[in-house]
Amino acid sequence: RPIDFLGNIFKLTRKLFTKHLVISNNVWFITHLLKN
Repeated sequence: RPIDFLGNIFKLTRKLFTKHLVISNNVWFITHLLKN
């Protein structure tokens, strides 16, 4: 069903987005630590 397909895509993008947010937060944190 198309709705299931859209739901799967939404789950995937949300997973990727949260992973991206976590990684960028870690990168910012590390660079901030290194600057001080």
